[in-house]
Amino acid sequence: MTDIQVVVMALLAAAGAWWRVPVPIVPSMVAAVIGVGKRWPWLVCVAAACLSGGLAAGAASTAPVVSAPVHGWVTLLDDPAPSGPFVRATVDLGGRHLTDQVFSRPRVPIAELGRVF
Repeated sequence: MTDIQVVVMALLAAAGAWWRVPVPIVPSMVAAVIGVGKRWPWLVCVAAACLSGGLAAGAASTAPVVSAPVHGWVTLLDDPAPSGPFVRATVDLGGRHLTDQVFSRPRVPIAELGRVF
């Protein structure tokens, strides 16, 4: 592929993802394989646009997770890690993987508590 064709493919893939057209994935993959096998770069470009549009449409149709308090037990899946003013961890709640975040104050050594207050 020439440089121009690579740029066109990137632009078509971005446009396909932006417009989220529900194109079937399997025919798009077949077109991409045929385009690579026969060395037809323009077919690869069109297949990239179709694939990105189909995958984006599938991702847009999933229901977002609503932020809400949870009352119950969770299982930690990784170690809690600081993230700005929060501490975040991935937890398992009834088979669903969620990200838990808790506001955390900076830790102060006990010897310096008198200087802080």
